[in-house]
Amino acid sequence: MPRLFVANSEAVQIRIAERSLDLAFIEGDSHLPTLGADVCCEDELQVVCAPSHSLAKQTFATPQSLMEHAYISREVGSGTREVIDHYLQKAGLVSNSLQVVMEALDG
Repeated sequence: MPRLFVANSEAVQIRIAERSLDLAFIEGDSHLPTLGADVCCEDELQVVCAPSHSLAKQTFATPQSLMEHAYISREVGSGTREVIDHYLQKAGLVSNSLQVVMEALDG
C-alpha cells in the first residue's frame, strides 16, 4: 500500500539512503553522493505578511529589508531554509542576521 512521508529534505534523504523509502521529492540539491537526483520542476518562494505591514507596501522585498522584521524560519535540514540562506549569502548577508521569532517544524 502506498504511504506518504512528509518531512524536511534532510530527513527524506536519510530515509531514501536507508532504503525505507523508494522515491522522494525534495527542495534543493541532494547532499548525499550515494543518491541519484533529477530536477523535475522549479518553484518560487514568496514573502508573506499582513496587508497592513510595511513590506506589503513595497513592490519588491530586498534581502536587507527582510533583516528589519520578525521572521519565522524553517528548521535546519529544510530545503526552504537552505534556499533562503543561499539567497541571503548571495546578497552578502548572513542568515543568522534575520530576526527569527519562531522556527517551524515538519510534523
